[in-house]
Parts: sequence; structure tokens; C-alpha cells
Amino acid sequence: MKGILDGKFISPLETNFFMEEVKEKKEFGLIIDTLSKYRQSFSANQLEIVVSYEFDQLNYASELAHIKVVTLETKDRTVSVSYIQVITTDQISEVFNGKVVTDMDEYKGFIAQDGQVQLSFSKLYERELDYQIPLDVPNNPEYEAGKITVEKALDWIDGKFCLDNEAAGKLYRHCGPGCGDNMGLGGGTPINSIDSCCRAHDRCWINFGNGDKCCDKTLASCIDPYQNQDYWSWLQINSYFQPRGWLC
Repeated sequence: MKGILDGKFISPLETNFFMEEVKEKKEFGLIIDTLSKYRQSFSANQLEIVVSYEFDQLNYASELAHIKVVTLETKDRTVSVSYIQVITTDQISEVFNGKVVTDMDEYKGFIAQDGQVQLSFSKLYERELDYQIPLDVPNNPEYEAGKITVEKALDWIDGKFCLDNEAAGKLYRHCGPGCGDNMGLGGGTPINSIDSCCRAHDRCWINFGNGDKCCDKTLASCIDPYQNQDYWSWLQINSYFQPRGWLC
């Protein structure tokens, strides 16, 4: 988990308070209403919390960012809802990601932000949500947002690495700073669908310039169906690139 500088799982009590805030947001109701249209048997009270976590990482501007995430799923994993909040010194970005296996066995994803819902993807369902999310990430009971050491943060800024797919015991070949074809690390055949999206993103930057916001938006949409394939890499990539992609 090289991108996660420090973090911890949010306690059940804190999670309850956090969820009260989340459920009061207009976008929560919008994403629930949208998902309900595609799966008639679904209702919000079927959702159970599977991840409640906060952590520090660097953002696209090499600033320290504090991320809070809560992910909920139905027991049969046909509906998933995630709320991601990215806080920097001068900005708070937040988004809801919703996914549903429809009554027609299609797989659809939606993003709710700023009072609007947009389709993120639509494809044939290939059991993408069947993966159980492992909880194998830093869990520091002394963690405080923004208290990460400068030395550790600078090491992340200056370093080049490929993200870990720890569940599969493999390094990504295209996801991570300096990781990819002709970059010194990684390269070659992608290890999974998320890795393929990272390679496409690298090629997009080559064509349109490093930091192209629309390339970043496309990357966030590309990896979205595969959230449970490698949840923690999905989260790190999403919280790093998606806020800039919103500016596309």
C-alpha cells in the first residue's frame, strides 16, 4: 500500500456519526433512487457497511490529502455504494459511487456529485462485485489526519513505484508513479483490468499531455467497474485522479 502514508479504520461509534452526515446529503438520496430504478428489490436499508476508513496520501498537486471513505454493500453484493471525501488545505471534494447489477443482469455504475447523477459505465455483468474486500491496510490507532512525517511524505513524492495488488501477490505494471511502459518500472502485459486502465491513462497523457484532466476523468470511469477486484488500489487511484478529472 505504498500510496497510503498512514491511516486507520474508523470506529463503529464514529462511523455511525459519519453515516448520519452522509445520509443527509442530497446526493445520497439521488444515488439510492437511481440504483433502485434498476433493481426493483433493492432498498437502502439492505445496505451494510463493509469499509469505513480514513487515511493520508498525496494528491495530484503533491499536497497532503486526507481521505475518508465508507463503502456499503447488500449481502448478495448486487448493489454497492461508496462515499469518498478528499480534504486538502483549501478544498473539500466529495462524490458518491453507486453500482448495481440490474434485473436484466447488466452492470451499471453511477456517480453523484453537486446534485447531479451521471452514468459512469454500463456493461455485461461478469461477477465483478463478487470479490470480498480484504481489510489489509495500515491501521494505526495513533493516526491523526495530516500528522504524517514530512520525511515520509517527501519519500513518496520523490519515489517511483508500482502499486501492490496484495491479494494476488503481484505488483501492478502500469499503476503508480514511474510505473509503466518505458518508465523504468513495470511495463508489459497488464495483470488485471485496473492495470489495463492505468496503461490506457499513460497513453492518454502521452497524446494529450501529462496532467490532462480529461484523461484523469476517463481513468476514474475505466477502473470503476473493478472496485472489488482490488478495492484499495481502486480507492487510491480514484481519490488521486478523480478530483482533477471533475475539472474536465
